Amino acid sequence: MIRRAIGGLGAVILVLHCLAVSSEVHAYADDPDRGTHTQASDSAFEVGAVENVGHHGQSAPSAASSDSEPPTASQTGAVIGRCLGAPASCVEEPRAAASAALLIQREFRRIPLPPSGLVIQPPGGKTLVNFDTIFSTEAEPFERTVRLLGHEVRLKIWASSFNWHFGDGSEPLVTTEAGRTYRRGLPMDSYITHQYKDAHVTVHPRVNTTFSAEYSVDGGPFQPVVGTVTIDGAPATLRVVEARPVLTGTR
Repeated sequence: MIRRAIGGLGAVILVLHCLAVSSEVHAYADDPDRGTHTQASDSAFEVGAVENVGHHGQSAPSAASSDSEPPTASQTGAVIGRCLGAPASCVEEPRAAASAALLIQREFRRIPLPPSGLVIQPPGGKTLVNFDTIFSTEAEPFERTVRLLGHEVRLKIWASSFNWHFGDGSEPLVTTEAGRTYRRGLPMDSYITHQYKDAHVTVHPRVNTTFSAEYSVDGGPFQPVVGTVTIDGAPATLRVVEARPVLTGTR
């Protein structure tokens, strides 16, 4: 019915216009029937307000002149919602399927993600020049559940990479591991380490954490969320000092 009402590029513009007004989308996300009763949604989905342009840049007949009724907000939302709940049924609705994936991506970006705290060893805010300083952090995976267009969307979120900035102008180190604190007996290549070459300086290392996610709709199989989110960590203060030899008495 939607294709017959607006056709061609007008349908694409309508769906994309819907997603561009994200606040209106979320206004009816929890209640699909609500969209037709809000002023913002009525204007966003009013066909007369959407220009229908032909393939050669000329204006095509307005959908308002069609014999069929234009789609309402809830009808457009229903198409995207169906793609959320049953992606396989949207093979012939690629734009709606892409819009559904975009909705989930936007919801992922709205979830507050924790910055990773930086653990430095030796502790106490000081380290030695030309010494293997150990860095680590903690980033446990977690889950969130949201509702989109009447569907329950479960998100599994985890830290997929770490970008270590050591504060001395050296190149950042990117890892997929959060590092570990010192344990007796482990070789040094088991840790994330950095050697500072200059003494008597204060540096401000930090770790930026990139999060990835996968989602499940209404208890269905999990599939990846497109894109990642990176959260910058707070910088620590670290003083690089030089060890001084101390003579001790002999017996």
